[in-house]
Amino acid sequence: MTLIDLDQAATTATRRDVLEAMWPWLTGEHGNPSSTHALGRRAADALADARSRIARIAGVRPAQVVFTSGGTESDNLAIIGLTLAAIARGRDRHILVSAIEHEAVLESAAYLERWHGVEVTRIPVDAGGVVDADAARAALRPGTALVSVQAANNEVGTLQPLDAVLAAARTVGALVHTDAVQYAGWYPLAGLAALDAVTISGHKLGAPKGVGALAPDARHDERGMAGQARRRGNSA
Repeated sequence: MTLIDLDQAATTATRRDVLEAMWPWLTGEHGNPSSTHALGRRAADALADARSRIARIAGVRPAQVVFTSGGTESDNLAIIGLTLAAIARGRDRHILVSAIEHEAVLESAAYLERWHGVEVTRIPVDAGGVVDADAARAALRPGTALVSVQAANNEVGTLQPLDAVLAAARTVGALVHTDAVQYAGWYPLAGLAALDAVTISGHKLGAPKGVGALAPDARHDERGMAGQARRRGNSA
């Protein structure tokens, strides 16, 4: 019996061309990109090339791309990392997330709420699952640290009004993150480049599970997430 998978939004099979591109780096060219010998340097060059390719697609600089183990880690890193960094710079312990975010975002917000005393405002949606931009605007405060609204909903596919959310957040100086895991592959990621951080996941796009990326804005590179990842080598 032939299997017909009608749930490609949940995950995808790894594409053959992806496997063929990966195969040399899983076998003979298996060097650690943090190593200084020739095998490691070739792996480092391949890693840099992969980062540059993603950067071109996302409309950011290569140094802004942080590789992760998937969408969940990227969301955790963005929500927790950006919020705590903003608080350290003097922002209030207050963030906004939409009420229908993926659990990776909602649980990260709950963690901040429980362990760091962050007040979380959950933005309501209408009957079609669209974020109420007016409610988001009304909930913002002069010191709000972060706003996180997904680009496309993971259950019903609703596209969110990110332009309106971004414009509102900028009036109070809040950072803006979007979970674009369900958006990538269907719409141009470069259209999200004005945001402060964008999450994507490989297994939604024909890549293996356990591969993801976060593209934080250049303003957070040196002291924030991308800078920390570069100093660690980010060789995942």
